[in-house]
Amino acid sequence: MRQRAHHLAKELGVSLKDLVRLADEQLNFQINSHAVLLHESQVQQLRALFDDDSDG
Repeated sequence: MRQRAHHLAKELGVSLKDLVRLADEQLNFQINSHAVLLHESQVQQLRALFDDDSDG
């Protein structure tokens, strides 16, 4: 399911700024607007990044 960047950041409990930075630095895609619709694969990659970070 596609999701807006700012909704995903809120769901993950992180700032949009951090979400944008990690997408660029670690996943090599850019989020150009808070309202951009992320593809399902991008959402899954970002969730996995934050799941890994929360595991310790």
